[in-house]
Amino acid sequence: MRMYLLQRIGLCLVLMSMFTVALGASGQIAQAQSGDRCFNETPYCISGRMSEFWEQNGGLPVFGLPIGPQQEEIIEGRPLQVQWFERNRLELHPENAPPNDVLIGRLGDDELQRRGINWFEFPQSEPQEGCAFFSDTGQNVCGPFLTYWRSQGLEQDGQPGISESESLALFGLPISPLRVETLSDGETYTVQWFERARFEFHPQNPSPYNVQLGLLGREIVAGGDPPIEPQPQPQPTVPPTPDIDDIDISVFRTYTYPTGLFSISVPTNWTDRDESSDQVVLVGFVSPIYVSAMAVAVLDARRSVSSEELAVILQQSVQSGFSSLDNLTVGDPQIQSDGSVRITFTYTTDVEGVQVTLQGTGYARQDGTLVTTIWIVVPQSQAERLQSGIDTIINSYQIDPALWDR
Repeated sequence: MRMYLLQRIGLCLVLMSMFTVALGASGQIAQAQSGDRCFNETPYCISGRMSEFWEQNGGLPVFGLPIGPQQEEIIEGRPLQVQWFERNRLELHPENAPPNDVLIGRLGDDELQRRGINWFEFPQSEPQEGCAFFSDTGQNVCGPFLTYWRSQGLEQDGQPGISESESLALFGLPISPLRVETLSDGETYTVQWFERARFEFHPQNPSPYNVQLGLLGREIVAGGDPPIEPQPQPQPTVPPTPDIDDIDISVFRTYTYPTGLFSISVPTNWTDRDESSDQVVLVGFVSPIYVSAMAVAVLDARRSVSSEELAVILQQSVQSGFSSLDNLTVGDPQIQSDGSVRITFTYTTDVEGVQVTLQGTGYARQDGTLVTTIWIVVPQSQAERLQSGIDTIINSYQIDPALWDR
């Protein structure tokens, strides 16, 4: 399919997404000063030990956004202060010494009970080569699920890396073998249940983003009828592959903002458009065939922002700006040696039946009190070839904070 069918992705979509991201970042910086951590996507905030625990043990990818306030609930016959998140429930247990004064709900077990499923009746197996075997439940964890299980955990010993006991504290024991289930989005996935989580395999995503945690908190809070076990389905028709012309970001021109605030290298044939507001400088650049774009956003944080805060801001900004797009997958932010932060994300756009997967690179840094975010989106199929050009763009960025006029 020729590129004219893909042009409906359009300048407007890309720029408005970037604009939302920029505003989201601004909001996160302002809210961080209040002591609570708040989110543009939800009216609920987190504070105190809930906030500390959330931030220190995985944040958005592990727990998701808060979906309710902190409040008292009866849990296993006891009144506790709890807060629900998209993927789990955090409980305050002040009788315990930190870090065990915050415990994670056993939502995997809870959700299976809600469905009327006794996980003790699941088939059990013997140890398998290349897998982790858990004799307590007779289950193996293998492949991508094992890789993910070992990559996350609750910090307990103050030592670098993640131990098996720390992964166990976060997810609990596996309580099912691999299963094929139809989930709340109506799609069928290979999953494995744990005491505190449901691992889902999303083969359309590149590793490590092909393993995601189920939104058990949302499902339990929403209630309703349990999902229906899947019936055999005919093989799906393979969607057409779009004929995407090669993107060229090897020849550059220097773009300088009209006030001289910043300059950056831009592919020669990309057009620019200023979408700045009273508080945010925002300039977007789009390639002639529209499936590639970049944007530069600058705002004044009015204080020093740590690299760790930048990482949180960057991740939440991607979630905010691209949350309406299909198959959004957001990687973990990476703090660079100079204190800047990078993040990679992918999403899918459907244009007249054609699935186009795009890969984005987000970059954040602070100069004085000014925070800059740079966003570059290209077809995922060309991302590896274009990486050196993306690095050239980011490394060329220069800013003079003295010329900030907002």
